[in-house]
Amino acid sequence: AVEIQRVYRCAVAKTRYQTARRGITFLQAHVRRMLAQEDFSVQQYAAIEIQRVWRGSMSRDDLLLMWQASCILQASARRMIAQKKFVRLKLAVRTVQSFYRSWKMTVAEENAHSAALVLQAYTRRYIASKKYTLMRVRLVVIQAFARQVLAVLEVKRLKSVILIQSLYRRKVAHQKYESLRRGVVT
Repeated sequence: AVEIQRVYRCAVAKTRYQTARRGITFLQAHVRRMLAQEDFSVQQYAAIEIQRVWRGSMSRDDLLLMWQASCILQASARRMIAQKKFVRLKLAVRTVQSFYRSWKMTVAEENAHSAALVLQAYTRRYIASKKYTLMRVRLVVIQAFARQVLAVLEVKRLKSVILIQSLYRRKVAHQKYESLRRGVVT
């Protein structure tokens, strides 16, 4: 009878031990799954944030390229308009000169002087317009260069921030892992 009781108690203790062990293993598995899901959520959020920043950077680059292209188009359009104005001015000057030459003998000296003043005014206007156009083109080129430099500096700054964030997140994840590992071992 004592031997039967000993065997029975041993079997009951063994069953209790196995049940407790299965319960602890089940609980550990669920805790690990929950922690893995939290880590996955954090990593997923970080990946989405990185994608958002990257897409924003690409959009800014595209916008910068479109802005530069529009500056070039504007400069070309202004040049073409200035050339057309020059052709019209040249035609007007030739017309005035032709008129002046044809009436040179019959028109008084006062009218000749007046025509010369008109020619000078048109010429001065053309020269001033040309200087203004040249100055404006140079200014647009300087602005484009300055904006390009600023955009490059902004991209470098964003890359530094992203690197710091990734290093910090890696450190936090490693600390979590170490604390969990110490908790499971002890």
